[in-house]
Amino acid sequence: MSLTLTTYQKNAFAVNILSWWGYFNSEIVSELELKCGAKISYDEFYSIDEFLKRFHEQEYSIVIFPQSTYNLVAQKVANKGIDISDIRKKYAESVSNSGFAKNLPKNVGIFAIEAAGFLYNSEKLTIGPDLPLEVIFQKLKNKKIIILDNPIEPMKLVSKLGEQVSFEEAVLRFKKLFTNVDVILSNDIANFYKDENIVLLHAWIGNSYEIIKKNPKYKFMHHPKVSYIGGDLIASLDKNPKTSCVMKILADKEMNTKIIAHDFRMSPYGSLQEFEKKIDPLYLQVNNSFFDKSYDKLQWHGRPSSNEFQKISELWQKIKVEIQN
Repeated sequence: MSLTLTTYQKNAFAVNILSWWGYFNSEIVSELELKCGAKISYDEFYSIDEFLKRFHEQEYSIVIFPQSTYNLVAQKVANKGIDISDIRKKYAESVSNSGFAKNLPKNVGIFAIEAAGFLYNSEKLTIGPDLPLEVIFQKLKNKKIIILDNPIEPMKLVSKLGEQVSFEEAVLRFKKLFTNVDVILSNDIANFYKDENIVLLHAWIGNSYEIIKKNPKYKFMHHPKVSYIGGDLIASLDKNPKTSCVMKILADKEMNTKIIAHDFRMSPYGSLQEFEKKIDPLYLQVNNSFFDKSYDKLQWHGRPSSNEFQKISELWQKIKVEIQN
């Protein structure tokens, strides 16, 4: 449920939350309201652009947002809310010791971990992480695929992380990679996976396993060229006691697990064996396997500066037009 409220109405609530679509529902909100004695409203976004628009137009108590956008909002986020250092110490050691986590302000935590990869129909395609991207895409000729519509992720298909690529060069690389491939740009893979003509989807691990749960013919794999660890951050933006209460519950392990398990995101707390009887067995298997087999093989994605992100975003908007022509 997405709540759209006027500025006057929003100010009447004690705690206003901005989050990706899908994290919150009436059950979660009721539990938080009961435990903290607070009225809670939440707004949802479906894209990075929508997040930035809402964030700068409204006032929020707590935000859950993509780590890649941190430097675009840092001035309004850093050290504005309560210190959650004690909660961050409970993260999996490999997460809390990462340079990524150590460089966050004390009021910001890691809410969920993600990594993109390829979801593919194993009845129609055979691929593996050792295959070069060029070989994988040669197998996709005359087939339909989905590529994430995101300023950051698709660029990994044609450039090294941090590489500066001109518009002209990027278009040439994409067109070469996508030769005779029918490409659809979308973040909503749930609308496409039933299409028997689609054999591969560039997707997040969490979204992918939601599909695999419904249709086991699909397989997911990380690929060293495109798979980097990223995720969502959580930050409190004021020190109001009710905000502090809600923030501590959301960031701590039990509620965090309840929310991200439902949305199939990986946990900053690492393996979750103690939740064996409380959460979806497939989610538990995927999350624990991610930390046992994949996490140490992947690098954390850096946080681009505001200027870098703006350039990447503008570049992607122009590239999209060329790809879809």
